[in-house]
Amino acid sequence: MKNITNQTVNKFGKIMTHWDDDTWNAEWPGGTRFWYKDLLRHREDGPAVEYPGGYKEWWFNGEEINCSSQEEFLRIMKLKVFW
Repeated sequence: MKNITNQTVNKFGKIMTHWDDDTWNAEWPGGTRFWYKDLLRHREDGPAVEYPGGYKEWWFNGEEINCSSQEEFLRIMKLKVFW
């Protein structure tokens, strides 16, 4: 489990949560959530963008990966080693 080192709310109500390893996520008041690593959209254990209506986007090191599930994302990531 990651240790939260800092959590702030900016003037727009956006909640910023920072973890130890230069990763953080942001949640807007409407429920949209974003994950970042080194200032790039990035998440390996789920979608890097989640919208309230259920739409999700998977990103790896700032590159959007065209897929529709976590299983498909992991399969593509295994193939990516050969690119």
